[in-house]
Amino acid sequence: KLRGIYESCLEIARAATDPSATQDAVLDLLNAKTSSMLDDSGVDARSLKDIVHSQTEQLALRAMHPDVTTGVKLNIGDFDKMSGGLSKGDLVVFGGRPAMGKTASSIAAVYNAVCTGLTELSDDGAVQKDLKAAIFSLEMTAESLIVRTLVRESDTPYQDWKMGRIKDSQW
Repeated sequence: KLRGIYESCLEIARAATDPSATQDAVLDLLNAKTSSMLDDSGVDARSLKDIVHSQTEQLALRAMHPDVTTGVKLNIGDFDKMSGGLSKGDLVVFGGRPAMGKTASSIAAVYNAVCTGLTELSDDGAVQKDLKAAIFSLEMTAESLIVRTLVRESDTPYQDWKMGRIKDSQW
């Protein structure tokens, strides 16, 4: 990819220094080469005008429905109120000392998000869409992560779960 970028830049430089080349021709070549490089890199290249227009429309919809939290709700404390819900491209990092509940909070957030779904606004109002999620952990096995969720949902103390002391209501 770097070699291709280098070759494209050389071609643009040669065209820009060619006395017979017009400014429009060089700019067209620059635009074509840049677009090609961006397409090959997987970068989402959009015009500023399109993004501003899209965001202005979204703001108008949110203004019509100010009480609707759009995006993905995590249902953890006041997080949704403060963040307005997660949007595409957001990165959330849970940090804290050991044994402070980072994993439990993260699992709860993902579980709540999948159960709640994605809320989008349209001219017709709020629309709920299904959501899929993945959890990657370097510290715990998939089984351990699922047990955390089951313990939480069954309202069973973790030690009771490990020892098999489960009440009928918890089943």
